Amino acid sequence: MVITLLTALGAGYLALSLGLAYVVHRIPRKPVKDYPDWGEV
Repeated sequence: MVITLLTALGAGYLALSLGLAYVVHRIPRKPVKDYPDWGEV
């Protein structure tokens, strides 16, 4: 029971993180024109 729950949570977390990384990296960025997400240094 507990092992099944942990396995499901781990698989879901892995799928979610991979999906979010894929979505974020699909957005094209122009490093010269675009400011970094954290603003200016």
